[in-house]
Amino acid sequence: MWRWIGNLAAVLTLTGISLSHLLEDPFKSWLALIVFTAVGGYIAWLVYRTTEKLLKLHCQIGIMPISTFARWATADGRNIVYEVFRNIQVKRPFIKQIDHQFAWTGTKPPTVTSDLQTIKLVGTEAGASRLRFILPHVRVFNETEVLHCRMDLDDSDQCADPFLEQIVRNPIRFISFRVELLHVTPRYHREQAVLTKTKLDENGPLIAETIAKIKFDGITKSFEYNLTDPTPGYRYRLKWTRPTHRDLARSK
Repeated sequence: MWRWIGNLAAVLTLTGISLSHLLEDPFKSWLALIVFTAVGGYIAWLVYRTTEKLLKLHCQIGIMPISTFARWATADGRNIVYEVFRNIQVKRPFIKQIDHQFAWTGTKPPTVTSDLQTIKLVGTEAGASRLRFILPHVRVFNETEVLHCRMDLDDSDQCADPFLEQIVRNPIRFISFRVELLHVTPRYHREQAVLTKTKLDENGPLIAETIAKIKFDGITKSFEYNLTDPTPGYRYRLKWTRPTHRDLARSK
């Protein structure tokens, strides 16, 4: 701090400005104002850049995820609603837009909407698509935001893999998985879904580690699992068996 004050005093001395002359000479007064503004702006820029670098050391993506609620629902096995809510905290000086990756294995492109943000598809690379959430208001450091995404999916050709997945790169408190198969009959009620985790950026064969096996709830016709404090650096996937024609046929 004292070094900056000394530097500012040196600048004023070099320009021949002293406080006693500021009020006497309008030209020097304006020059002093310009110098103060320039130095103040430069200091603010340095503080911003330093703060941004420090924050990126702890959170490279600029946000800290707190919780995620992911839901997959279908009433006929062909038309699917995938919906996700993410509660995040901003870890940048300010932020206006946030990118999010997803993978849809069906052959027909999804229809993407949001109740809370403006959302658009911005690119596809290596089988993963990228969405951009544009926030209604600029969020600043430590403010929270709820991101919402809804995808209407057409799987009428039955090509999509039956799984619900979340990638965890940073610490997160809670992930809720829910899969609703509202079209199945009691023939399907003995099925189980399997939650696995696979390490990200792993060289060589990927090894899936089973975390839990979830029984199908015949009353709500759903699989549901709440995962707390998942280990970062893993891909968490809830996978179930696609209902067959037998599972959909009514008992006689």
